[in-house]
Amino acid sequence: MNYIFDIGNVLVSYGPREYLEELFTDSAIVDTLLQGVFHSEEWLMADKGKLMCHEVTERLCARIPEYRNEVSRLIHKAVTTYFDEVVNHVLTTYVLASPYPQTVAHAE
Repeated sequence: MNYIFDIGNVLVSYGPREYLEELFTDSAIVDTLLQGVFHSEEWLMADKGKLMCHEVTERLCARIPEYRNEVSRLIHKAVTTYFDEVVNHVLTTYVLASPYPQTVAHAE
């Protein structure tokens, strides 16, 4: 038997500020990335499956180039950690949104 889940805030908790605070100690960086990444049009488009991970990273790095390293780090870590947690705790996972290549590789 297979099950289909909405992952965010269903199987895995989703708290962007808390996530950023785990990665960065500087509150200015946390606030900038919260607005610049998690409240961005690109993040919403990726959530709907309309942008790939690399496209989100490229666009956000172009918009806030002074945080290029932080943006790249947080998106990479978000994708790999988020889906590793699901794959390690759920037997069969089908991803309905955000079809990043890394996601499909983990789900197979």
